Amino acid sequence: MRILFCVMLFVSSIAAAQNRQVDISALSPQLQDELKKQFPFLKSGNPSKADLDQLIRLLVLQEQYETVQMNLEMKGASEVYHLNVGRTRRISSLSIQGAHYFSESDLRTELGVAEKAVFDQQTLIEAGDRIRRMYMERGFRNTVIDLEFARMSPTEVNVTMKIKEGPQSRIRNIELKAANPEFRQQFERFLINKLEDEPLNDQILNNLRKDARERFSKKGYLKAELVGPQVNFNSDESRADLSFSVANTDQYFIEFKGVTRKGLGTLKDALELDQFYSPNPNIGPELATRLKNYYLKEGFARVEVSGEEATMRQAYQKAVILNVKEGPLVKIKDIQLIGVQAAPEKYYVEFLKDHSSELIQDGYYNREDFETGLKNLVIDRQNQGYLRAKVISTKTTYTGEKKDEIVITVNLDEGPRTLLQDLSFEGNNSISSEQLAKLLGFQANEPLRLNKLEEGIGKLKEFYQNSGFLEMRLTNEREDLVRYNSDSTQASVHFKINEGPKIQVASILIEGNSITKDSVILKELEFKEGDVLTPHLIEESTRRLQRLGHFNSVSIKTLEEKTQIQQRTVVIRVLDRDPGLFTMGAGVNSELGITVRGYIGIAYRNILGTGRGASARAEGNYNIDKVKFLERKVTLGYLEPYLFDTRVKGRINYTLAEYVSNYEARQGTQLKQISYTLEQAVTSNLITSYDLWNSSQIRTFPLDEDNEKIERTEVVIVSTGPTVDFDYRDHPFNPTKGSFTRVNLEYSSPRLGSSREVDYIRTYGNFTHYHSLRRAGWVWANSLRGGYIRNYSREGGVPYDLKGFTLGGQTTIRGFQPDEAFPNEHEFFPDPADKDKTTRDYPLTTSASMYLLKSEIRFPLFGPVGAAAFYDGGAVFVESLGFSDPYRDAVGIGLRYATPLGPVSLDLGYKLDLKEERNESQWPIYFSIGTF
Repeated sequence: MRILFCVMLFVSSIAAAQNRQVDISALSPQLQDELKKQFPFLKSGNPSKADLDQLIRLLVLQEQYETVQMNLEMKGASEVYHLNVGRTRRISSLSIQGAHYFSESDLRTELGVAEKAVFDQQTLIEAGDRIRRMYMERGFRNTVIDLEFARMSPTEVNVTMKIKEGPQSRIRNIELKAANPEFRQQFERFLINKLEDEPLNDQILNNLRKDARERFSKKGYLKAELVGPQVNFNSDESRADLSFSVANTDQYFIEFKGVTRKGLGTLKDALELDQFYSPNPNIGPELATRLKNYYLKEGFARVEVSGEEATMRQAYQKAVILNVKEGPLVKIKDIQLIGVQAAPEKYYVEFLKDHSSELIQDGYYNREDFETGLKNLVIDRQNQGYLRAKVISTKTTYTGEKKDEIVITVNLDEGPRTLLQDLSFEGNNSISSEQLAKLLGFQANEPLRLNKLEEGIGKLKEFYQNSGFLEMRLTNEREDLVRYNSDSTQASVHFKINEGPKIQVASILIEGNSITKDSVILKELEFKEGDVLTPHLIEESTRRLQRLGHFNSVSIKTLEEKTQIQQRTVVIRVLDRDPGLFTMGAGVNSELGITVRGYIGIAYRNILGTGRGASARAEGNYNIDKVKFLERKVTLGYLEPYLFDTRVKGRINYTLAEYVSNYEARQGTQLKQISYTLEQAVTSNLITSYDLWNSSQIRTFPLDEDNEKIERTEVVIVSTGPTVDFDYRDHPFNPTKGSFTRVNLEYSSPRLGSSREVDYIRTYGNFTHYHSLRRAGWVWANSLRGGYIRNYSREGGVPYDLKGFTLGGQTTIRGFQPDEAFPNEHEFFPDPADKDKTTRDYPLTTSASMYLLKSEIRFPLFGPVGAAAFYDGGAVFVESLGFSDPYRDAVGIGLRYATPLGPVSLDLGYKLDLKEERNESQWPIYFSIGTF
């Protein structure tokens, strides 16, 4: 919304003595009467600036005027403020017609405009142009966007977007023109596979050129360049025939001469031929330069490389011959410092070794790396107060019979050390100089360190912003912040501060929520009217609104940005997301041979705009190899977002499921579960929940009706307890840094409604940390989990298969199939007479515990495809049972394909302690969506 405040206030020394009046005759009589009741100064005169600000704000927010202009005129000894207003028009309805290729929700998201937003014709035209480009990117070359505006009242406009999509241009025939017939045959098929039947657009052609360039280089066509295409359309432009051409189709082969200390494969990798292209007539010198740079970085400081081209017998083939004189691998014999320095020479030598490169650290020489160390040394000295420090010169001297050692002499002049003489502030009207000086922590006569000065500037800005001065700035940050005496031995730091207004929330305006009610948005805000506004409150409110899942976009700004107005209107702009969600899918995984999976779900996440949600989901699994039993699960859910008008959420879930609980014994389980849970997002990083009442009725049965070994049993477990999540990840599905912690406590007892033999307390914790490594895209993920359960029943024990701990499988220790999870039946029942018993038959009468460690290094391969290497290990302990080998572990590798909902993972595990007597598999394979 564009609001123009044009308040022309002329204040003089005698203004208070004059009779000031406000002329509001431009408003309707009814509104004039209402305003006179609310603002007494309209009758009595002599308004203050704050009075005028309050009047303008009311006209803008409540009456929705787009412009409020107040002009001051002198009439004799009186001042008269003439009020002129322009009415704000808003979009009362927004409809989209004629769209077939894109969904209406996708188009509305791209528009960025919704009902209730301020009507701005230019903004809508620009949005329509974005829609047209959106169609262009999908091959719709002739899409026409018509916008119709129907004025329903002075303040309401109906907007209709009519879309004539036209035909989608698809690529049919592809031709490649090239002098080299082998090249033409090979790459024409490549073009056809890439383009045929694809929509014609710039993106697909740009991607093609990039892929073709890489493919040409990998095959040795180092000078080939794809030109075109020429495009021929049919009559309605639904079909496009493309013609490309390629010049310079010679294939190059690389030969090395004089190489003794490096492998040929290593040298080819160093040339990076898959990323090489050159239009130069002779590419030999370019490749020679690449190879020389590689040798230099490896410490061969005296290497010489030359390159030349030679023709070969076969047409369209050439050789590049790289002649290499490797020379010795040059070691750094000594680093000597001369000039004026304050610290011992050893300090500078060690600093240069540690801040140049790994090669320098290993004792070998490379000029560029050593110069990097010199630059870092100068910065370090400046940070220590030697602001005029500089390297005067460097000298290198080769020694030894083979000239394989080097002595480096560095002439470093630190200059005088600059001490802080004075610290002063200007413009700090709201905060005392003493308070600011204490915040910065600067001391008189201490060295002036540039890094500490930079940190101080950041502290100063952060302090002001957190105090409500959002627009505070240092007017002399780039110049005159530091002043030196004649010989730079003393410095004065003088901060010129423009505080700006201390911003308070006078009112809150919400825009764009055509579905969600204002009350939902207001409940999620961390501030209210009258609060001082800070960046933290804005960021926290934005995160809370985004986490609701109701909006495609959220922004929070003040209406009077970059003005001196203190009492401001905070504008919350949102764009509602389609609250309806329908999902379905099917797949196959490798569990127990082949298992077919399928699901269908429906949800509505914002009923009547109140934030209430309801969902239903049905799942089915069928193992066609071993079990042949249809596992099914139905889940119904309801969310009440604001219990008792608070941020506490109430959730009800009902689940009905039948699944295979023991594959070897062919035992099935039926589950009926209902839970009532309270949830609250205390902050954007801290989420708590409490299961008020979680009731599960579990019944076991044989999968085969004639199987008399499986006893039909039934148990009821009713539990209660809290769960706390600390989420500091940078992304919920594809994290690269941060951490996630979850702690759960569960208590069950017959007093709550459980079966008489069920009385226990159970706790489980999980901490996962993500660390971005120095190499781009590399992430090291580590997870530590632990659990403990204690039985308190005297009449039985906790059913171990339901609440006990087992490890093995995709979510715990990869390398174990689900039917290989441990501890297993043989460890609970070692007596051969009990061979038909399962973990269901073991009541935990004492206690059990577990711990699990998962470590994984993830790294990119190409595009969205990545890989991982992992280690998983853990152990389970049961009091009164001594397992011979409680700790089991595995290693493995995996592939990852990144999606917005987490990576699609294919993992191959390897047991480090295979137990052949249990018929365990050595190389389990897992396919899943998501990872830890």
